[in-house]
Amino acid sequence: MKNQNQKGIVSSLAIIIIIAIGIIAIGGVLAYQYLWAPEEKIEEEKEVPKDETAGWKTYRNTEYGFEFKYPEEWKIIDEENPENPSVLWFVSLNCGELCELTEEEGPEKLPERADSVKIIVWDSSTSESEIIDYLTAAGYIMAGEPRERNDTSINGEPAVELFYHVGNVIVDCLEYVKLYIVNTENYVYTIEIDYCSDDECLGCDQILSTFKFID
Repeated sequence: MKNQNQKGIVSSLAIIIIIAIGIIAIGGVLAYQYLWAPEEKIEEEKEVPKDETAGWKTYRNTEYGFEFKYPEEWKIIDEENPENPSVLWFVSLNCGELCELTEEEGPEKLPERADSVKIIVWDSSTSESEIIDYLTAAGYIMAGEPRERNDTSINGEPAVELFYHVGNVIVDCLEYVKLYIVNTENYVYTIEIDYCSDDECLGCDQILSTFKFID
C-alpha cells in the first residue's frame, strides 16, 4: 500500500514538473517574442516621383562648361555677343510652340505669354554691378534696386537670386524676371527667367533644376 502511495506521489510530481516546464517554455517563448525578438518591418511601397524632364533635349556647351535640358517644343538660340567684350556666350530659349505667333495670325492675336530663359556667360572678372548695368541698358531688367534679393545655389555653386519686373509691350502682362548670378572659378553665369505675373514660367523651374556645370 505504501509503495502504491509513493508511486502516486511520484507520478503526480512528474506531471506537475512537466506542466511547470511547459509553462516556463511557453513563457520564455512569449517573452522572447515581445522583449527581444527583432520587429519585422513592413516595407511600404514608395511611389517613384515622375521625371518631368523625361524626353527633353540637352544643350551642352563644353567650351564654357555648362549644360541643361529643355522641352522639345522650345526654341533655342546660342551665339557669341561681340557688342560687349565681357559677354562670352549668349543662349536664349523661349516657349516655342506654346507661345508661337505665326505671320498669318497677325498682331491682333498676340500670344498670351512669352516665357523665356536667357543664359549669359561672362568673363570671370565681370562684377555684379557691370552685369546689372548691361542688362538694364539692354532692357532685360528695370533700373533700380530689385524687388527681392536672396542667397541660393545652382548645381552646388553659390548664387544670388534677384527679382525684377518689367512692362512688356508685346505681351499684355506685367512681366516678372528672376535673375540668378553664379560666380565660378572660370566664369560668371547669369540665368534669367522671364514670365507673366499671373503664373510661373512654363517649365522654367524644371529647366533650371537640370542646369549643370561640367568640366
